[in-house]
Amino acid sequence: VYMRMVGKPVDVYNYLEPLLNDYRKLRYITGSKQASHVDRDTKKPERMAWAGFEVRYMDDFIDQLLTEAENVDVAMPVLPKRIALEDSGVLDGPRVSILDQDLEDDDKDEEG
Repeated sequence: VYMRMVGKPVDVYNYLEPLLNDYRKLRYITGSKQASHVDRDTKKPERMAWAGFEVRYMDDFIDQLLTEAENVDVAMPVLPKRIALEDSGVLDGPRVSILDQDLEDDDKDEEG
């Protein structure tokens, strides 16, 4: 999130895009009314529910960072579209996905 907020667009894409291939689970705190620190049960720390949790995946979270204007209840700076940076020559070509390489390997196996 920090990189998305303060990084230059080229650095943001170069740093965050490789994480689109990361499929680990994240425990994500949902921003609901339950998130109030006043509502904590301090007598039973195991039940200190600051907020609800949901399971998300890293690739989904990174995609949200790259595409949405607001994330984790914070308005993010405007990030130019990747295609605009490619056209201006700042980024080298389209994003390469790990799945593209797997598909190419499968095609070679079928042909050979």
